[in-house]
Amino acid sequence: MHRRAPPPRLRRRRHHGRRAHARLARARPRAPALGRRARGARPRPPAGDARRRTRRNRQPRGLLLHSRSCELPGAVTRILHIADLHFGREDERLVAALAEEAERLAPDVIVAAGDLTTFGRRREFAACRALFERFSAPVVASPGNHDVPYANMFSRLVSPWGRFHHRMGDTVAPRYRDHQIAVESFETARGAQWRLDWSLGKARPDQAREVARRLAAHGGRETLRVVACHHPLVAPGGLTGRAKTKYGAAAADVFIQGGADLVLTGHMHQVFALVERWDGHSCWFVGASTALSRRTRDEPAGFNVLDVDDHHFSMHVHVATPEGGFVRSETRRLDRAEAELVPEHPGEPGI
Repeated sequence: MHRRAPPPRLRRRRHHGRRAHARLARARPRAPALGRRARGARPRPPAGDARRRTRRNRQPRGLLLHSRSCELPGAVTRILHIADLHFGREDERLVAALAEEAERLAPDVIVAAGDLTTFGRRREFAACRALFERFSAPVVASPGNHDVPYANMFSRLVSPWGRFHHRMGDTVAPRYRDHQIAVESFETARGAQWRLDWSLGKARPDQAREVARRLAAHGGRETLRVVACHHPLVAPGGLTGRAKTKYGAAAADVFIQGGADLVLTGHMHQVFALVERWDGHSCWFVGASTALSRRTRDEPAGFNVLDVDDHHFSMHVHVATPEGGFVRSETRRLDRAEAELVPEHPGEPGI
């Protein structure tokens, strides 16, 4: 069956429209084509050329990859462990001092174990982001209970970490990989819970198993496996009081049996290092004090630096000074094989 042609009037009108469009196109000044290099402009580098890594030219937020310039057997990996920055009630002197220390110490990765803000406000996240943009090392961050929008109950219930991810952007990532270390964040803070104190932690063993699976999938046993979370899964005196993390012991068992080497936490504003063993493997649970907040408890503000080699962790505890700087107060050796803690300076083992 042959297709009928349109009526003559419509056909003429269609041709007339095409001719008018052609006349307008010839009369309109021609804009330069997008994506083409104008004459005299700076040539683009070839696709394979290395470029300087900046905040706008980095890996996607979901994963940070890093290639070391020198990979030698027995090389030391350095981790900067900070927690409870509490922007909104920060000491401005310590903010500048922490940026300087991070540059001087040159860590391979920075672990921020939650509570970057005090009330989850936009300006608090902006201040934290400005600090993180000064860091040269990648930052793996896990949100804390103070990072939810306190004044917005709808956001707290529906999207508690939406503002955290939106405001921090590509300055943080939930995980990090290189040839010697794998770091995974693990969420223990909740926007709301079926108990009165919403600031306490709640772990999910199924999420812990997924984190342990991703750690085990990256490299062999020679790879250092690190978990970053806000609330303690193991704590001095047990999981009571402020350390009452629901299902925390179950999540700790998952990480111990899954081969994690370090679990770095915050929340308690307390420095401690406790070890758990399973089948000849040792897993250290390390807490940090508040890094920048003026609201200190029984300990001064500070942070930890962990130097890792094949046999032990050297845990350097840095504390704030009255002048607004940081100084190293003690070094503790955490043995990876025999599960011993040997302080090089006076200090109570395990705390």
